[in-house]
Amino acid sequence: MNYPEWNPEPRRINGLGDGLTRSGAEILAKEVRVAWLNVGYDIQTWIEVIPGKSGVDKTYGVRSELFNGMPPKGAKMVGVVPSWA
Repeated sequence: MNYPEWNPEPRRINGLGDGLTRSGAEILAKEVRVAWLNVGYDIQTWIEVIPGKSGVDKTYGVRSELFNGMPPKGAKMVGVVPSWA
């Protein structure tokens, strides 16, 4: 099975280490999806609001259909990365 290269470096989005804002989470979700598309798997990703203390800015998290970091059995295989990726 092919899988994306693992990168242990901290995430930097627009020069910031913040993937918890809505825009940062959207970028991160797209990067995860594109990484899996590049090795042939059409993985679905989405963002969700993470419950927290009231009065605090919303925190967002990236969710996906990955199971233990791997595509689920029967995940759709693709041969070409779409032009929008």
